[in-house]
Parts: sequence; C-alpha cells; structure tokens
Amino acid sequence: MARRDFGALRSESGQTQVEYALIVAGIGLVCLVAVSFLSGRVGGLFESASNSPAFTPPTAAGPDASENNRSTLVLALPAINLYHDAHGGWAGMTYPALHALDSAVDPIVVVYADDTGYCVTNTGDQDLWYRSSDAGLTQTPCASP
Repeated sequence: MARRDFGALRSESGQTQVEYALIVAGIGLVCLVAVSFLSGRVGGLFESASNSPAFTPPTAAGPDASENNRSTLVLALPAINLYHDAHGGWAGMTYPALHALDSAVDPIVVVYADDTGYCVTNTGDQDLWYRSSDAGLTQTPCASP
C-alpha cells in the first residue's frame, strides 16, 4: 500500500473548520450578551417614558391638577368650534350640547355664550382655567360681555 505524505498539508497556513466554528461561537456569545444588556436598557426607557407626565392622559388624576384642568379646556376646543360652525355663533352653547358633538369632552362650565363670544371654565374649586373667545386660555376669570 502506498504511503501518503500529509506533511504538505500541515505546513500550509490558514484556518481550519474548528477555528471558524470558534470564531462564529465567539461572535454569537458577544451578540447574546449585548442583546441581553440592551433589552434591559430599552425596557427601562419605555417604563420611564410611560411614567412621564407627557404621557399622562388629561383626564387621569395626576400630580398636577392645574395641568389636567387646562387640558380639559384644550380638549373642548374642537367641540366649541364645531358648535360655532353648526349654529353660526356660540349663543345657547351648553356642556350637554358640546358633549353631544364630541363625547370626549369632559365636564366644563359655560360661564356665558352669546353671538359675540363665549367663556368656559373647568369644574372644581381650585386651579381653575378659563377659555374665552377674546382672551384665549388663562387663569384670569372671564369678564362678562
């Protein structure tokens, strides 16, 4: 039987399949560690963002009642504008009429509403906000027309 010379194969440089497998396994391990580390960081970011006041709905009881009261009036503006467009003015505008136009409108008090303007405020005893056709959104009570 003829003898083969494997000496030439041993002297060649390059990687074997075992070395390639070790490199791929090392890269996989690094990726696994990176993903597990980053998933905790990304999850923490979403958790802290969901607890942020920027994501608190205006009707939710939050730490800042004044901001919630202000948001109540801001959310009522589309219904107020719809009422004006449908009736040619603000005369006769009431909370039930606004709520019928937009069910998302939270309870508000219509201080006055006539053909020349309107004034609404949020309900409650403190941190009241007012919205009028003349002055805009303010914490100063509306002057009667």
